[in-house]
Amino acid sequence: MLKLIQHYTPKSKKSCQIKMEVLLAALRRITAGIPEDLKRFQDQMESEHPVTLTLSYMDDRDAIKVDGIVVDKAKRKGGEGSKIMEKLTEFADNHKLLIYLEPSTDFGATSVARLKRFYARFGFKPNTGRNKDFRFFAGMIRQPT
Repeated sequence: MLKLIQHYTPKSKKSCQIKMEVLLAALRRITAGIPEDLKRFQDQMESEHPVTLTLSYMDDRDAIKVDGIVVDKAKRKGGEGSKIMEKLTEFADNHKLLIYLEPSTDFGATSVARLKRFYARFGFKPNTGRNKDFRFFAGMIRQPT
């Protein structure tokens, strides 16, 4: 974004001012990233549970992107992940937001297939075939109920 601002050469000062305002507004949206209520939710979950939760709000799609849910190793298999997912889906439903994610073993899980079954318990469906939402490249999506 900054490179775009630095290399932009307008035809007039007024054009420059308008374009700069548009760019700054876009930059503010990018840096804000997560609306305050989602940020509070994320902070609350991390303070109440042994988990690191990384969420992004995509305002152009009315969706929450789950970038990562990492339960502390000592607390795994104790239901913490399920508690987080129950609260996250409740939050998304209350705000009428879709949730999307890409199941991955990057954060300590041992099986993508097992993760897909886990997320399916919370209403996630593979983002393929009849369920395909072309706004998202993620592997699984969950519509608000």
